[in-house]
Amino acid sequence: MTLTKIRQKIRYLLGEISTDNYSDTNIDRAINDYYSRAVSAALQNSGSWEVQGEVSTADLVADQKEYVVPADLLNLKRIEADFYDDEEWTVLSVKDMRNIYYPLSDDDVSASSSYVRVFDNSLFLENPAESNVTGGLKIYYSKEITDLSGDSDATILPDHCNNYIIHGACLDYCIRTTDTEGINLYRQLLTEDYNNIEKHYSQKLPAVRAQISVHKERYN
Repeated sequence: MTLTKIRQKIRYLLGEISTDNYSDTNIDRAINDYYSRAVSAALQNSGSWEVQGEVSTADLVADQKEYVVPADLLNLKRIEADFYDDEEWTVLSVKDMRNIYYPLSDDDVSASSSYVRVFDNSLFLENPAESNVTGGLKIYYSKEITDLSGDSDATILPDHCNNYIIHGACLDYCIRTTDTEGINLYRQLLTEDYNNIEKHYSQKLPAVRAQISVHKERYN
């Protein structure tokens, strides 16, 4: 659903109010606030289905340990490396540095280790590449959403999940205008909308092959 249609639906529900009552600046602020909350709910309940999935590719540099993570990274999913430029990819586990018991400052290298640690906006390879590899590092992640600003900008949510954004923006308006009846109505609708998002994204799982049961009969 585009930003224009979301604005129109909000103003319609509030009694076909005009931009004088609810300006584009204020309505867009509310829309993007609830849009961000909706995507967060989708991420929390998506299970193995990735919302806003992205793959970032970087070059491996010989003996370089530190690499900057993508600026729009929201949720890290997986890291793979092709250390020898032979298309043989290694899955690198992410290790919590609180569980690394030797001093990181010693810069010790264990030839048998294949993991990374993430600190601030960087990831650190335990074993750096011995030579340069073009496109040798892949980071799979969920990215932050981009605020809706242009009239034709659209959300990444299915239409029925956009109700959370619409009713949320309506609630903000009712709070500002001290409309008690409207506050109660849209709070109730917002709770129902959130539950619908949880239900929708918790069921976004890979297809599972149906189980085949065998009926046994005895013959005498």
